[in-house]
Amino acid sequence: MKHFCLAAILFFFTNTTMAQHAPALGPPQAGPAAIPLKTISFGWLTRMVKEVLDSAIIHINHNVNNTSYSTGITTNLSYDIQSILPQYKQTENLTAQNFHFVQLQIQVKYALSNIRYHAVSFPSRKLSQQINANVWCDNWSTDSGTAKVTLAAEKLYLEESKFAEPALNAIINDLLIPNIHNQISQAFNNIMSSGNWPLTGYSCNCLNFIKGTGPNFDDGYAGFYYFPVRKIAVAALYSHPQIRLLSIKRFSAPLVYDDTLPSMDDGLRIEYMANFNTDSIKIKAPRENETIYLKDDISLHFEHPNQYGSLIVIVNLYNSNTAIPFLSDFLWFDKDTNYGAGIRKLTLMKKASNLSFAGTSAQYVKKDSLLVPVYELTFNITYDKPSLK
Repeated sequence: MKHFCLAAILFFFTNTTMAQHAPALGPPQAGPAAIPLKTISFGWLTRMVKEVLDSAIIHINHNVNNTSYSTGITTNLSYDIQSILPQYKQTENLTAQNFHFVQLQIQVKYALSNIRYHAVSFPSRKLSQQINANVWCDNWSTDSGTAKVTLAAEKLYLEESKFAEPALNAIINDLLIPNIHNQISQAFNNIMSSGNWPLTGYSCNCLNFIKGTGPNFDDGYAGFYYFPVRKIAVAALYSHPQIRLLSIKRFSAPLVYDDTLPSMDDGLRIEYMANFNTDSIKIKAPRENETIYLKDDISLHFEHPNQYGSLIVIVNLYNSNTAIPFLSDFLWFDKDTNYGAGIRKLTLMKKASNLSFAGTSAQYVKKDSLLVPVYELTFNITYDKPSLK
């Protein structure tokens, strides 16, 4: 990405962390004077959710009552919107870069009334569900970012179970709830793939959030922007950014890890990314209290971080035969820290426990779980000064 948006939100984090997610790199927010290319209001999203629910519930009631000959149950499903909350959030990936998005959370309360199960009447039951309308700029860091809006229904919950009615509880949890959830989710999928869904194809590389006025927030909105591509002048700062992996150290394990580390007989794969540039290497895994110094030039050239306001280095460690990392962590630097220029160390931590002997039971019990260091990676981050003439 070679563009710039005013008033980008920056987050402050320490340079080393303990298995929490990295701050979002973007998309940045446009300045207060910027005019959105397109907006989508929370009032419109709420009305759309209601229209989908109205239609879906008609079909659900029809299906439930038309199959009562085999299930033994008849009922009437209705709903009410309990609360609406718009939020400016970020994804919480541990192994990849994160981004901001807008989420409209709609809390829905359902009522199952006029319940008859095998010709016996039962009191009404309450179900609850959160429906999320998510709004974001897909591929915002490229020059071809596009606006996206999705609707998603979270799991339905029965608010209370009557202990004296186990058979009815079972049919509600095992039959009605999955049926209701599937039909509502399918209704959302149908409207999103109908060709009439908004914002398809709109370009964006910045995203704004106006919360609006509660309790309904109808006047709030998410705003999409696209700023013309222009090169950011970084000659006065640094050029040719590069991160080089110098060494990896394995610490001893004085405690017992809560989750056993995988076997490293086939080697250790190290994946590291500097913002949106990624590389990986495979090496022989160090033994406890051993440091392996990499003689080869294991370096990655990356896009200058000035346009993002941050350099986030994410490291994932894999057993060479697996696709899921067993340890992940990150480093975070901003302009005030020269985007991390210099020698930097990242310590990857893991939970471990003290063990105590349980007397005559001949068993060990875990006590005092805490984070301990497992690996330490050393990097050299450099930005060559340009030759100014």
